Amino acid sequence: MSLLSFEDLHVDFDTPEGMVHAVNGVSFEIGSGECVGIVGESGSGKSQTFMAAMGLLAGNARTSGRILFQGEQLLGLTQPELNQYRGTALSMIFQDPLSSLTPNVRIGRQLSEVLTVHRGASRRTAATRSLEMLESVRISEPAKRMRQYPHELSGGMQQRVMIAMALLGEPAVIIADEPTTALDVTIQAEILGLFKQTQREARTAIFLITHDLGIVAGICDRVLVMYAGRIVEEGTTADIFRRAQHPYTQALLGSIPRMLDPVAEPLTVIPGQAPSPLSVTAGCAFMPRCAHAMDRCGIQRPQLRPCTARSGAAACHLGVES
Repeated sequence: MSLLSFEDLHVDFDTPEGMVHAVNGVSFEIGSGECVGIVGESGSGKSQTFMAAMGLLAGNARTSGRILFQGEQLLGLTQPELNQYRGTALSMIFQDPLSSLTPNVRIGRQLSEVLTVHRGASRRTAATRSLEMLESVRISEPAKRMRQYPHELSGGMQQRVMIAMALLGEPAVIIADEPTTALDVTIQAEILGLFKQTQREARTAIFLITHDLGIVAGICDRVLVMYAGRIVEEGTTADIFRRAQHPYTQALLGSIPRMLDPVAEPLTVIPGQAPSPLSVTAGCAFMPRCAHAMDRCGIQRPQLRPCTARSGAAACHLGVES
C-alpha cells in the first residue's frame, strides 16, 4: 500500500483573466523510505500539486481528484482536520523560508512548538531536541540562534531552520520544495546527507521538488518530469538519466553543463516558452518547442504509457507502446 498517493488531481484558479489550469490530472504515489524527485520548469505545477496536499492553496483555487494518505482522503478536509496530519504525517519545507517563519516569534519557540503541539513533548524536552536539530543542520552558535528572530538570520540559516522544523516532527512524508537553493555547496551536501539518513533510518518518504538535476541524480530513487501541469515522463533515476524517452526530458538533461569536453557536447537550448496556464491545448503542450513534433501531436494529447525501451512511462507519441 502506498503511503501518499495522488489520483487524477486537478488544481485550477479563478482569476480576472480567466481560469488558470495549474495541475491537469496528475497521478502518482510514494512508499515508505522512498525519495521521488519532481522536476520541470517554473510554472509546471510542481509546487501547487503539493500545496493541495497540505491544504495551503489560495482561496480562489478549485480542486478535484483524490489525495490519499494511507488511504484517507485529504482533499476537502477542514483546517482543523488537516492539522492532525501536518507536522507529523506530512511536513513541507517551503521555497521562501522568511515568509514561512513567524516574524515576531523567536526561533527556539517556533521549533519547540513542533514537538509540544504535535508530539506532546514537555517544553524542556522540546527545547533540548530543537537545539540538537539546529546542530544537525549545521547552524553555527545554535543556542544563540534559538533566542533570535527570523529576520536576524541569513537566508541560508532561515532555510536550515525550516529543514530542522520539518525533521523535528519525524513526519512520514517530507515535501521539500527547492530546499537547498539558498545554501552553499558544502552545506547542500550535508543537508542532503541528512535527508538520506532520515530516509534510511526512519523510513521517511521524501518528495524533492527541484530544478537541480544534479541533486536528483544523487538522492532520488525515482523521477517525475512535469510540463504544463502534467507528468510527461516517469521512471527510476537511472533510467531517466540514461534513457530518457520524452523530448522535453532529453532537452532538460541536455541543458546540464558537462565538465568534460564541453565543446564536443554543446548545451541544449529549448526554444520558445511554456504555454500559458490560461490556455487549454487539444494536443501535446510541448509540440511548439519539440524538434520531433508530428501532425498527430497537434490534435491528440499523448497519455502516459509504458516505455518500450525501459521501465517507467512517457507521454509522447514517440517511443511508447501504441
